[in-house]
Amino acid sequence: MADLSHDFSAVTIQALDVADFILMVVSPDMSSSRAAWAAMDTYGKLNYPTDKIKLVLNATFPRSGLLKEKIETALKLPVTVTIPYTPDLFVEAINLGRPLLFGKPDEPVSGLLEDLAFYLSKEADKKTKPENPSQAWKRVYQRYTKKRK
Repeated sequence: MADLSHDFSAVTIQALDVADFILMVVSPDMSSSRAAWAAMDTYGKLNYPTDKIKLVLNATFPRSGLLKEKIETALKLPVTVTIPYTPDLFVEAINLGRPLLFGKPDEPVSGLLEDLAFYLSKEADKKTKPENPSQAWKRVYQRYTKKRK
């Protein structure tokens, strides 16, 4: 995993070239959507298949903002997941320097992020129980088996 800068420097492109997928985070506003559209244009020029790009909608506003469907239409890409508006949790995590999944693992948004990581993992990894499963793995597995019933 790499959290890359928003430019398309040689280092950024090298990382994108070898990535299994790209998580493109967009906020429901015109500026973010335009930047995402420009990135999609660049990804096209780099011949990245669209299925390599996963669109994450970060609901940064309590209300309003562009509709998810409008963003999907503009980018010609479905939203993989929407991160709900939960400002206090993320601000607290940033201010304390403690990732949300460690500090507040029982919050619904934490479960969403854990499940997203599981969804994006390789099929072989989804089917293999770790030798020493973490608490996060146990939570995800419990939710996963519950959904399958």
